[in-house]
Amino acid sequence: MRTDAVNRLKATATKIKLGNGDISRTFIRLHNRRDIRKTVVNKLLRVLEEGGHFETPLMTNRVNGKERLLDGNHRIEAIGKYLTKYPERKVEVWIFYYEDLTKDEEREMYTKWNLGTKQNTNDFVKQYWDKIYITKLFKGNFPVKVTPCWSQSSIEFKTLVFGYLGTRSETYTGGFHGSAIDFIEECKKLGDKSFKHIREFMKDYMSVFGNPDKKNMHYKTSVFYSLFRIWMDNLHKKSMTDIQAAFLRVRGHERVVYYSSLGGTRELCQQSRLDLLNAINGKRKSNLFI
Repeated sequence: MRTDAVNRLKATATKIKLGNGDISRTFIRLHNRRDIRKTVVNKLLRVLEEGGHFETPLMTNRVNGKERLLDGNHRIEAIGKYLTKYPERKVEVWIFYYEDLTKDEEREMYTKWNLGTKQNTNDFVKQYWDKIYITKLFKGNFPVKVTPCWSQSSIEFKTLVFGYLGTRSETYTGGFHGSAIDFIEECKKLGDKSFKHIREFMKDYMSVFGNPDKKNMHYKTSVFYSLFRIWMDNLHKKSMTDIQAAFLRVRGHERVVYYSSLGGTRELCQQSRLDLLNAINGKRKSNLFI
């Protein structure tokens, strides 16, 4: 029990002035940092160019005299652009720093600093990537490269795993509805059995619909989630030949075209699944897909 009843900060605050070239000498940008969004950087850059400031402090882990940047990537990127454009100027910033944190403690502080704010799930996936067991399995025998964020050569972890979670519970249909850190905790529970299901589904999916990229209408949210759910629901009732034949019946179907132009709410995913099942089953009265 604190004798003075004060909840004390663990971070130390300091104010520094940054000039051209100081950022590279002062800060270490981490490999698992947030994705940089150009629109955000440009907005912050305009604030500086207009003589203003965004005021909010950077958060770092001070190790051997260097500041490991844990929170503030967009701000430091904007400051760097500003100082490159106006090398004679300086920018004053607040830094809240911890000292000699471990990597686990860095993740913990990142999470604490983002409590109560709108959290980008991919940012958290990057932070906790090496703490999620199933990410190690994706590096092995998997038909497509999986990374924390979309790229030209890989698919997004979140979209893939959201699809799988939606096959296990209606709670996750249309995506995960908890916080970003709740999603991370759910992902930590996924093991070898979950990986096997995801891998085998993606093999069947890609054999019929091709690469799961942003141009593929069968990889749009409500369509992809519906196909994953149908595959899982019929996994132990149908042969792989039957499932692939069912997928062929909806490849390029008008209902796929329709839902691929819409979003991925729970209601859309549920209706998409029903419509795709109707297309698969047609007029048959027995041996139906469910």
